[in-house]
Amino acid sequence: MEAAADEGLASIVLNRCADLGRMDLCQEMMESLGGSAVPLSGLTYCILIKGHGRTGNIRLVRQTYASMRELQVGIDLPNPTSPAASPH
Repeated sequence: MEAAADEGLASIVLNRCADLGRMDLCQEMMESLGGSAVPLSGLTYCILIKGHGRTGNIRLVRQTYASMRELQVGIDLPNPTSPAASPH
């Protein structure tokens, strides 16, 4: 039985892989998500941009950003008025 894909869970795994510089694992995960019905948000794309940037792969940073624009995916930015953004 295959588990349903969930972007929230996937983003946690992608973020950890990106933090560790394991963009190969991110690529595998993105390929498996590509075949699912999970719409990817700016959060996922920003994680990939961060990971590619940390590994110095500017070509893939640009390619990922271009894909975001082509798919009209917005950038995931924190909301400065949310309680989570408060320093207290």
